[in-house]
Amino acid sequence: MRPTLCAAVATALILTSTVTAASAAVDAPAEDVAAAIAAVAPDAAPLVTPESVDPAQLEVSTDAADVTIPADGLGDVVVTGTDAGAPAVGIALPAEVEVDEALVADDGTVVFEGAASVDAAVQVMEDGSVRMQTVLHDASAPREFSYDLSLPEGSTARLLDGGSVLVTDEAGAFVAGVAAPWAADATGRALATHYRLEGSTLVQVVDVDDDAVYPVVADPWLGIALIKSVVKTSSTQGTIYKVTPTAYGRVATELALWATWTESVSKGVPNRQNLQEQLICHPMSYVARVKSTWNLDTWRPTVGLAKTIAASCNP
Repeated sequence: MRPTLCAAVATALILTSTVTAASAAVDAPAEDVAAAIAAVAPDAAPLVTPESVDPAQLEVSTDAADVTIPADGLGDVVVTGTDAGAPAVGIALPAEVEVDEALVADDGTVVFEGAASVDAAVQVMEDGSVRMQTVLHDASAPREFSYDLSLPEGSTARLLDGGSVLVTDEAGAFVAGVAAPWAADATGRALATHYRLEGSTLVQVVDVDDDAVYPVVADPWLGIALIKSVVKTSSTQGTIYKVTPTAYGRVATELALWATWTESVSKGVPNRQNLQEQLICHPMSYVARVKSTWNLDTWRPTVGLAKTIAASCNP
């Protein structure tokens, strides 16, 4: 068992859990790993703690997806949308980490202790997205981590210019995505990292330099839902459609440009050019992206995406 992490990491923010796990053990190493992740991970939606009805797997249900996690670390973490007929997407724990059975930390992080100097962890967000994390404890840890993807029949994964991964079906429709990778050392300093695709295997490469302070955390973030809700409201000027993105939808910028629009229409936004321009403008703008809702005003004119962006999404 590894010694407890340094006090600064061990006292890092731990999110409150929502459900007590029924079948996985809980102990100090899981809390240490969860603390290391919480200290440096980008802000995201609250975590959901799994509950299990089967000793072989942990289960999480959210409004957007059902997630199963293999308690023994073998097989895939499977994310299935809650809409009728939604496909399932699987992602395995990294092949380079020889893991033990699942341990569940108080904040909901599912930790798989590695046999060497690296642990694996799974975090399920309330929007049904999944963060697959590796925690490197010293310089002997691997620098590449391979995640086998199990995609619906006919689906294709491709690496986008900005570093994220887009999964589409035979018709080109959005199925799932993996946000651009990140990695950080224990001080929060960002480390260079990137993906490559080898067939159906996603490989994250982490460039750990000599100045890195351990533990180092790296994270592929997989999601299938970009929009949480659409609410129709009224003002003196006309109708407003208030679109609330998921936490994953806020970071999946490249994926959000068109897939978010399609999902918004499916949830109630009229298919109109002026509303499309306003919607797509929001994830493209660092200022507009973080707003609590992406408001689409029906009275604003169709002026083209460039002018919409220049007008801060309000032409």
